[in-house]
Amino acid sequence: MSDSDLRIDKMEGAVLHREELSSSHVLLEIHMDSAPHWTPGQACPVVFKEEGAWREAWYAPASAQRAEFFAAAGKSPGLSSLQVGDPVWVGAGAGKFTLERCERGHLVFVGAGTGVAPCRAMLQELERRAQEGLAVPSTTLLVQGAHQPQELAFAASLKTMVDKQAFRLVHLPCVSAENADTAIDGAHHARGRADEVLAALLQLDAPRVGSTTAFPSKWDTDALRALLPPEDTSIFLCGYPGMIDRFEEICRGTQWQDSLVFDRWW
Repeated sequence: MSDSDLRIDKMEGAVLHREELSSSHVLLEIHMDSAPHWTPGQACPVVFKEEGAWREAWYAPASAQRAEFFAAAGKSPGLSSLQVGDPVWVGAGAGKFTLERCERGHLVFVGAGTGVAPCRAMLQELERRAQEGLAVPSTTLLVQGAHQPQELAFAASLKTMVDKQAFRLVHLPCVSAENADTAIDGAHHARGRADEVLAALLQLDAPRVGSTTAFPSKWDTDALRALLPPEDTSIFLCGYPGMIDRFEEICRGTQWQDSLVFDRWW
């Protein structure tokens, strides 16, 4: 496919702002005179130049309204290599990982790593609906996973959202690295992978639950669990494929197996 083909049906823009949220994660805001449409939770095709060649990759905006993309640096840097002023083309959103699939009265988001981006966008949409007097879930829980505490992105904006309580929102940050003892806040951070912490909260049987998971010392897990009835709770999963596969297996044959919502983009 030619470079021009990659940019067909996409809006031209440029990196307006770049923020390094951690040593391995970057938040980019893209300015476009005319932005494409996306529904919070969807992913958009993004075309950018990497190592002299144009490439296309899919990213879910981390905002309900602004073209903000949360990217991880790795062997192939992707969006994280871009600097302010670099050209970018963004296409319309696609996928069914949206609030329209939440047909129950309570909601759980599990966002691992960069998977927290679409969850944040949907939380912003829930806040907008609540402020306009529209229906929102009775309780929304965000279980956010990261390897190290400093990789828990959007901490300030999520705290502001929790403090405002335009809708009932609970934020449970989880840190999985075994060497994070000196940095972890035991009063507010859970220990373990996000999916395993949620499995422990819901009292589901999982291989590592109990041995590597721990809840924040100030949390009343019984009270939180009581806010999430299995027959009336949707669980939205977003993260690396292994996490989604693992939690789907944990829930198989339980009262939670029909509660799961996710899109497979791999």
